[in-house]
Amino acid sequence: MVSCMDSVPSRRVIGIVSGKGGVGKTVAAVNLGLAFLEMGKDVTVVDADMTASNLGVQLGFYPLQPFTLQSVLADKVQLQNAIYLHPSGLRIIPSSVAVDALVKSSKIKDVTKRLHGLVIVDSPAGLDAEALAVMQACDDILVITNPEYPAVTDAVKVIKRSKELGKNVLGIVVNRHRGKKHELRPSEIEIMAETPVIGVIREDKDVRKSIFFKAPVVHAKPNAKASRDFRRLAHTIMGMEYREPGILSRMLGKKKRKPAEIRNLASHMDVSG
Repeated sequence: MVSCMDSVPSRRVIGIVSGKGGVGKTVAAVNLGLAFLEMGKDVTVVDADMTASNLGVQLGFYPLQPFTLQSVLADKVQLQNAIYLHPSGLRIIPSSVAVDALVKSSKIKDVTKRLHGLVIVDSPAGLDAEALAVMQACDDILVITNPEYPAVTDAVKVIKRSKELGKNVLGIVVNRHRGKKHELRPSEIEIMAETPVIGVIREDKDVRKSIFFKAPVVHAKPNAKASRDFRRLAHTIMGMEYREPGILSRMLGKKKRKPAEIRNLASHMDVSG
């Protein structure tokens, strides 16, 4: 477990939100966090989707973690006891998958303001009370959608509500983009939402593999299509130029992690800090 600070002026809280579940919000939160980490940022990812939490599951922490975000919100443990360190160096605050662990989310802002550096918050989908509480706790909002009408329609609702709350909407990220004729184009999504698309994450089989092996694609397959897309997005958010790795770097990157190594990442989790 790692320590936190009560008040640091450089803190920035980015909420990863969506109007619809299943669009890849948690994958985006984790891999964007890793992309920021590679840029030298101090990053903590918080799983605030307490009704459908799976961040800890995706990273191989469950059922290893004794303390979760719910433990902190219920005043059962100190915040530092619920912060875990992923092998990549990313700090994680997981949520419990137990139904009886549900607590009121109104204290989430009290948690985020005690963290330091860049805080990425994986929000519940939709616009219920829990989702709105998470939005209130964030400085910036990043909206994840798929290039399909139902997902984009719900994303438009989330964007509208975020702006009504006075939040800074960074933009839209189109996830699982395949470039098919039946998909909405980024330009069409921008018109529907009246909000810029600042990132496109291409459909990538390595993402599905990374979920199975509980090893985020940016960490396990750094030169995969999706990994490069997440890095580009991180640079865009920071107002920096992103340069694609050269062919040689991509070839070397393909050899960086063998399947067995990826599979073993989850078994080497360091939750002792």
